[in-house]
Amino acid sequence: INKNRSVAKKRTKLIKNMIDAANKIKFFKLKLDSNQRARRLKFMIFIEDLTVLFSMFSATSKILLTYPELTPFDLKHEWASASLFTVLNSLVDLEAKGVLKDAQNDGIKALYLLQQYCARITPQDRINYENYFNSTKQGQSESVTKYIPRFRDAKLLAKSVGVTFSQTQIIDKFLNSLHKSTLYASAILNFQTQQRNEELTAGYSNTALTLSEIEMSLLSLDENNSGRQNAHSVNTRFKQRTTNKNKESQQKT
Repeated sequence: INKNRSVAKKRTKLIKNMIDAANKIKFFKLKLDSNQRARRLKFMIFIEDLTVLFSMFSATSKILLTYPELTPFDLKHEWASASLFTVLNSLVDLEAKGVLKDAQNDGIKALYLLQQYCARITPQDRINYENYFNSTKQGQSESVTKYIPRFRDAKLLAKSVGVTFSQTQIIDKFLNSLHKSTLYASAILNFQTQQRNEELTAGYSNTALTLSEIEMSLLSLDENNSGRQNAHSVNTRFKQRTTNKNKESQQKT
């Protein structure tokens, strides 16, 4: 009896702590979409958020480490399966709750059922989404601000079918997919040079380059360029108004 009470307390505590943590990281509930591709993408964004949430607790930290494979609880943490089921139920919409009802209080089974409903993997799915990711490139007139979300979506869709990349591979892919316009050319070259130095230099002492660092740097270029364009637009309008006023004044005289 005491053992059962202890397990029940641990389950209750884990549920509370995980839901509190989800609220703190502004976890968005999974809302299923009637469009298959949109549903897959929303599920993968859900998985990305779950990966962050699960990493905060020893009982759940290994579940998504090798996604799309789901790692079951070890014997030490089997008690947490029911807690996970309750937490998942609190993070999904009504349609998804219907998918989970057959999991019978099993958290891993609940995740598996959602995965099968939203992001099942067939040989053709793998070919399609891997090819889609490999062919994703920035358009000639597309800003980095608009391209980065599109690249992230393509990467998530590839991940959904088991395509994996190292940090180096994903950075190479991102940099090579960018359009070498005047605005980004210098930054892209600098990042590619740093990337090569990391690969070729044993015991590279500088901080390793990350994709988020590259994205932030390029987004700042867009922001600065947008500011200059806005300033130019304001100056142009001001000059035009001044010219018009001068013309009006000359006509009156």
